[in-house]
Amino acid sequence: MPIVPDPNNPGVQGNIKQIYAAGQTKGVVPQDFRLVGDGTLRAAKNIADPSSNLAQTFGQYVPIAQYFTPGITGADAPSTGNYSSADILNNGKGAGACKGKSPLNCALEAKPVAVFISVGRNDIAAKVALDKFQTNLTTAVNTAKAAGVIPVLVTITGTPAQDAEVLNYNTVIYQVAQAENVPLFNVYAARKDDPGRIDAKGLLSAPPAGKQADFSPDGLKAGQNFINIQLLQVLSDLKAVLGLP
Repeated sequence: MPIVPDPNNPGVQGNIKQIYAAGQTKGVVPQDFRLVGDGTLRAAKNIADPSSNLAQTFGQYVPIAQYFTPGITGADAPSTGNYSSADILNNGKGAGACKGKSPLNCALEAKPVAVFISVGRNDIAAKVALDKFQTNLTTAVNTAKAAGVIPVLVTITGTPAQDAEVLNYNTVIYQVAQAENVPLFNVYAARKDDPGRIDAKGLLSAPPAGKQADFSPDGLKAGQNFINIQLLQVLSDLKAVLGLP
């Protein structure tokens, strides 16, 4: 479920290896990843919660969570917010520590090995034309690549009533991922086996209080917890393909 196109696809694999090779000359940090956009993946910080039962439920991912600690603990950095595809490229939109920089450049400044680009929901709300959305997304991908950082595109979620528009924007996201030979994290698929993983607003559903790091079968009924496990699989795949130390 997590990645389409598959990073083991020869085209994607060769491309992300090439980006990483360039990134090594620029000082990228193999253990770090960053998020930029609408905050869909901000709950990744919960993976580091001391109450986590990851070791008991998905022990194979414990080394991955430990390896990528800088990215996990930095998941709620100011490069995420109520940002559209245009906002992440706009130097006037950076907040907090990003002030004076675009959210994307703010994320890239940390020199992460990868940046997860999650935009689309706010583009729908702003009625951004699909061709403009595609141009913005392609610009973001190429900006990351130029910095030696692997861009990972993220599909968007929505309510069933929003599906027609969501499908249009997700199709563009998928097309850009294919055209640029970069990975795509298919968050939209979270609801496939359990519609409750998406809340009434079309967002990943939050777990009950105190269960933000519960990765048991009951815990995975919450969309945020479920996607955090899928994120660890994505990171595991990237680490293996790139041969990260």
